[in-house]
Amino acid sequence: MVARYGLACFPYYGLASGYLTGKYTGGSAPASPRSAAADRYRKRGGERVIDALKAIADRRGVVVGAVALAWLAHQPTVVAPIASARTPDQLTEIMAFAALGPVSNSLPGCAGPRRRHAASGVSPHTTPVCDLAPATT
Repeated sequence: MVARYGLACFPYYGLASGYLTGKYTGGSAPASPRSAAADRYRKRGGERVIDALKAIADRRGVVVGAVALAWLAHQPTVVAPIASARTPDQLTEIMAFAALGPVSNSLPGCAGPRRRHAASGVSPHTTPVCDLAPATT
């Protein structure tokens, strides 16, 4: 809907309640107020998303969350992702997203560059460059 009307957005849960940091994988999750919310992504097949993001993070020498934010930041309808951190170290780690540039060609199922509308910076006819939504089971 955002693209259809030539709008842009600031996604509030840029790291999917912490799930896209990679810390909620492997069946054991740290105790936190967000762990229950993040668990819904794991149950919907989110492990394949984390695997793809982790492979890129390892190649680029950054944390998984930074790759997730870089992907999100380069979507055609996103002005900037909103993410939170509990510690200054976490903030420093995820802020690496700003220097990564587009990661779309590194992720499975991703198309090439996307177009932007000259006036708003958004193309109303562009779909997301990747389908990283968790698979439904």
